[in-house]
Amino acid sequence: MTPSTVVADLARSVKRCAWSGAAGADLEQVEVETVDRWGRPRGPRAFWVQPQHRAALVAHGRFAARYARWFLPAVVVSLALMVLATQLAGTPGLALGLALFGTLLVALPFATPETVWMLGVRKSVLLARGIGVVMALVGVILAVGARR
Repeated sequence: MTPSTVVADLARSVKRCAWSGAAGADLEQVEVETVDRWGRPRGPRAFWVQPQHRAALVAHGRFAARYARWFLPAVVVSLALMVLATQLAGTPGLALGLALFGTLLVALPFATPETVWMLGVRKSVLLARGIGVVMALVGVILAVGARR
């Protein structure tokens, strides 16, 4: 049994808010546009959500449907540019690459389906953005240190 199968089985057995990850009796179903882990459209899917988080979940679904297809190519390009910049400019190139990659994670805060299931959409977005901020700050600190 693969980890994703285990997660899928658990997801079907536990009724939790897709946005906050909280279990509750006041959940309602909402249809949200979804994408697969590679950013390809999967069409609408029903999720359980607390009424106060319905609009946020639908808005995130629209955001993902619009921008997720660009995430993986942007990651590949930014990593390739980071390696190239490091080869050409050394530490300042690596610093620039880290800062740009961190900025990408802040702009497109997509997490794996397993992370979303464990934390909920809101916390997984915050986690992705937090990692992006840390990466960008490390890049800036590295750049400042390389200039000395």
